[in-house]
Amino acid sequence: MTTRIRTKHITLIWAARQRAFLYEIGRRELLSALARDDIDVRLYATSTSTPTAGQEALLPPDDPGLGFSPDVLFGRPDIKGMILDLVRDFHAGGTRTAVLVCGPGGMADEARLAVHRALKEGYSGVEYFEEAFGW
Repeated sequence: MTTRIRTKHITLIWAARQRAFLYEIGRRELLSALARDDIDVRLYATSTSTPTAGQEALLPPDDPGLGFSPDVLFGRPDIKGMILDLVRDFHAGGTRTAVLVCGPGGMADEARLAVHRALKEGYSGVEYFEEAFGW
């Protein structure tokens, strides 16, 4: 017997060094996902400085017709905190949760710790999947 699973919500947390890179990927690869109500995309530029005038030229204009919201936060995301918040928010009614991580070792460690903590808190049905990361 095959069990069918219906995905109800996806949260993508993506961090990259440059804000312009996030815009470019968003415009090219994530545009259809960004238009959906059941997908939440959170983008983080880990560069500690805000873009200079020259770098701003690489960014798309604030054009509503573009279909891509230019909301990019600066700094590193709180992976552990976000995962725990999402598990707690979406676990009502026995909803199962999958956490997929692909990133540097420290990020994977944070995600793994968050899933472990959620399981210790009694949130069963949380699964952890890790993919290899490298350039």
